[in-house]
This record gives sequence, C-alpha cells and structure tokens, in this order.
Amino acid sequence: MAPDMYADATEAGIVREIVARYVAGATVEEIAEHLNRNHAPVPGARRWLPDDIAAAAGVDLAALHREVDGGALDRWADEAANS
Repeated sequence: MAPDMYADATEAGIVREIVARYVAGATVEEIAEHLNRNHAPVPGARRWLPDDIAAAAGVDLAALHREVDGGALDRWADEAANS
C-alpha cells in the first residue's frame, strides 16, 4: 500500500521514512533501531522489531528492491522524503 493510502498522517510518515531509509541502504535492523531511538509510535506497547518494518510498509521490501529499478526507487524515496 502506498504511503498516501494511509488515513493517519503519522503512520504515513513512518512508512515514507522506512522506505526512504531502506532505499538508501539501511537494513531492517538499522531502521528498527532508528525508529525506537526516535520514539516512533508502534502498534502495541512495545518496540519496533525488524519483522515489523516490511509489515508497516505493507510491502515485501526485498521483492520491491529486486523488481523495481534503482532509479525508480530513488525517485520514490525522494518524493516521500519531500512530501
């Protein structure tokens, strides 16, 4: 699901950040650590885990990376970061 399809602006922002960081080369572990360090809201009373990252984005990030050319990913991440 694309970030603009989320009803909650905070949730959409987190999804944009996850995708932008992933496209920039961060691992799911690094993204989870960053979200926890910055107190990003997570469903339930717990911390972000690496398995939560793809689920939050609503996509298989590895499949996305394999199937979409890097230029398209970079453009999408830039758009997400600037919106």
